[in-house]
Amino acid sequence: SGQFWNYANTTAGTLFIYQEGGGTNGLNTYISAGNLYFGAWSKSDPWNGVWLSTPTTSGGWHQVVYVFDSVGGSLELYYDGALSSRTTSVPSSVSAHSGDDSIGAQIGGSKIHTGDTAGNGYYFDGIIDEVRFQDVAISSEQVTTDYYAERYKFSTDGGGSWSGWLNASCTGSTGTIRRETISGPR
Repeated sequence: SGQFWNYANTTAGTLFIYQEGGGTNGLNTYISAGNLYFGAWSKSDPWNGVWLSTPTTSGGWHQVVYVFDSVGGSLELYYDGALSSRTTSVPSSVSAHSGDDSIGAQIGGSKIHTGDTAGNGYYFDGIIDEVRFQDVAISSEQVTTDYYAERYKFSTDGGGSWSGWLNASCTGSTGTIRRETISGPR
């Protein structure tokens, strides 16, 4: 299972949130043309993959969770604490992969819902926060619990506003780090 919070400045184009593996075997989460996608593939098995999607918006925080349940044989995509898409057309595992892992960009090759991609790019325009990976298929109840725990973690008035959240982001190819304390609605 993987979890991310993201604040996208735009939903235009293709913007990678997370990628592991490469063009042969892997997983990824990205935004493309106003939709959020989670994909998994394992061509070595052979399994050309599946992509789950849900509409998304820019200018606000969103929780994204994927659950790959090899025992139950399902792949699920959750958006802001709720199940948005599910399929049972999955193998019991994704074969080992040696491609790069990345957060906020595609590094090397990958796959998206329209086919194979190559090279580096598809840089995320926004903030990615609270990245978490677990080697278990978490339950829908855990997804909802995590959503509300993070959504109101720093709230001083029940979720209307929050403060004291520390933000760090990278910009440019040099990896310049910027840190700031943000106040406002999450």
